[in-house]
Amino acid sequence: MRTLKILRTKLVAMALTLLSAGALAVAQNQGPGTSGAPGLTIPQAPVDHHQPRADQVPPGKSSADLNLRLDKENAILDQRMKSICRGC
Repeated sequence: MRTLKILRTKLVAMALTLLSAGALAVAQNQGPGTSGAPGLTIPQAPVDHHQPRADQVPPGKSSADLNLRLDKENAILDQRMKSICRGC
């Protein structure tokens, strides 16, 4: 009687394992560019897209110009904070 329950439990566990493995195998065979759900596709990146080099960036957009602007703004903010916080 006890062995029959153990055997039934093992058979149910094996059946669930096989069913879930089959579902995973079907989901993997959807092909490139699909998300696994029918009708939903993931768009592909353009083939000719590339990261621009420093010489391709328009003037005024470089990191050196940005850092210079931030330094100026920080200096202005520091001046204002000194006039507000005396002895802080």
